Amino acid sequence: MNRQIIKQAGFMKKMIWAAVLLILVAVSAMAFLKKDPESREMVEVFEGKIINHQNLKGAILLANITYDRNCKSVGKGLLHCDAGIKTEKYGVINFDYTHNMKKHPCLIPGDKVLLKVKADQKAFVIR
Repeated sequence: MNRQIIKQAGFMKKMIWAAVLLILVAVSAMAFLKKDPESREMVEVFEGKIINHQNLKGAILLANITYDRNCKSVGKGLLHCDAGIKTEKYGVINFDYTHNMKKHPCLIPGDKVLLKVKADQKAFVIR
């Protein structure tokens, strides 16, 4: 009988610790979600097209931003920019893209990015 009581007490102790841990995780998650989204580090995805290379369909390349220039407002808080993405295999690739400056600031020379090229020169840069 004593062993059963000891087992039940051990089980209850584990359940209490599990509940405390669950509460801590929930409180941490709520605090994270209440923060200003712009203050959180997150992956940024820029959508655009490749201008100076024709045969990159399906390519996924690690690269560095070399320039981001000729940014012009196109209305509604959007900017249209021209970025240079230096790759080891293809040299500098020209990436033409439009982005919301408030959500995703311009690409910066030196940024390390992942470039994924889809059909019709459509491309995504992940910073």
